[in-house]
Amino acid sequence: MGTLSALLSGLSALLLAEAVSAVAAGSSKFLPYAVGAGLAKYCATVVLSRILLRVGNLERNRSRERLFPLLSEGLRSRGQVGDLLTSADQSGLVATVQSSYASLRLAPLSLLVVFLAGGWLSAGIAATLIAVSIPLYIRAGQNAEKFGDEYETALADLELRELQVLEAGQELRGLGAGSFACDEVAALSEREHSSAMKALRAALHSSLITEFLSGVGIGLVAMVAGFALLGMRTTLLRGLIAVLFTNELFASVQRFGSEFHQSQESEQALKTFSTKRESLKSEVSLPRAIGLVASKGKTPVDLNLRTGSRLLITGPSGSGKSSLLEALLGLRNPLEGTVESGSSAIAYVTPRERLYSGTLRENLDPSGQHGDLTLSEALASVGLPAGRFGSLDARLGPNGEGLSSGELVRFLLARGIVAQASLFVLDDISGLLDPASRKTVEKYFNSNPHLCVVEAAIDSPLLSATSTIKVTP
Repeated sequence: MGTLSALLSGLSALLLAEAVSAVAAGSSKFLPYAVGAGLAKYCATVVLSRILLRVGNLERNRSRERLFPLLSEGLRSRGQVGDLLTSADQSGLVATVQSSYASLRLAPLSLLVVFLAGGWLSAGIAATLIAVSIPLYIRAGQNAEKFGDEYETALADLELRELQVLEAGQELRGLGAGSFACDEVAALSEREHSSAMKALRAALHSSLITEFLSGVGIGLVAMVAGFALLGMRTTLLRGLIAVLFTNELFASVQRFGSEFHQSQESEQALKTFSTKRESLKSEVSLPRAIGLVASKGKTPVDLNLRTGSRLLITGPSGSGKSSLLEALLGLRNPLEGTVESGSSAIAYVTPRERLYSGTLRENLDPSGQHGDLTLSEALASVGLPAGRFGSLDARLGPNGEGLSSGELVRFLLARGIVAQASLFVLDDISGLLDPASRKTVEKYFNSNPHLCVVEAAIDSPLLSATSTIKVTP
């Protein structure tokens, strides 16, 4: 697209020079040239820009679709969520930036046309000013990047402190520290404003360099062409071609300069998403615990889950099985030991789970990323009948009213299937399933041996365990 745009712009410059030359000569042929120049310029700017905009929107939408899995993996440190959101939007600029790079690569061709039409002096002026502008662009770009990073850090600090102050507002007021917190937020706000102004000045400085050098270059080439025309050393057509192609040359450089910062940001956006995706692929791990004690008086246990393992936690009612599972999943703090949460998607299936008021689709796929076929297949795989669960737009009452305990746990299993969970934690659900439902659930897990399953049961577990932990009262 960038190459085609540059070629169409060059064609428009040639036709425009012919049109002006025909007008000066009193010829009636200027109209076709003028129409052709306008049409070529329209295609080079409007039509191709719309195509690039559409391509960019498609890429931005794809990045946003990939954003939810990244955020769901717990990437919520300071500024990281904002960085991912920004990267998702910046990825939509990749097509435009690549187009500018392609257009800039044809700059030597424009310089050759300037040399052939305007002579060595015009070409030398254009080449010299472009060579001078390169280090200035680099310096301006580095400053803009530096101040942009400072602004993002200041903004992240301000947002974080504002949230902390709002969260602890009651306690701060009770301690009489409200004014101190307000003063701290005000100082951070002033710091953020100062950083924003620095970044804005750096961007304006870069734009000023581009505008000044392009104006000087076009003016000097026009002056050289004018003197040559007065001295009868060139023709009006050649002089116009030299000036117009100099304008195209600096326009491509100017366009690249204005998108230089976007190019860095878009490249960083692609790196962010590719790095995160690769890290998720390579670092997906299951939770593990060392010396874990979830309830008083219990023996410390070590849990090192592996892909395809089937761990059974057994013991009488009230012995602490659920507490152990909750500590493993990070839902409660352990009394002793350490727990590594891992990065795998987890489906926690317990009859105590509550659904929110909404449709089956909204409860089954909260991210809204999957199609109806995927959702229906997940429901069918756990034996939920198509008659009752055939309409994904059917609404559930608050807390999943309308579902039996057995239907609830199977619905939670289906939700884990939709989320592509690699670990299923089943908290004493075997007694809630009738024989037919048990066979269906067992069949699903037997057909997916790569899944890791941790099941807590008093007796009659669903699955055959590869290892067992007995919890005593």
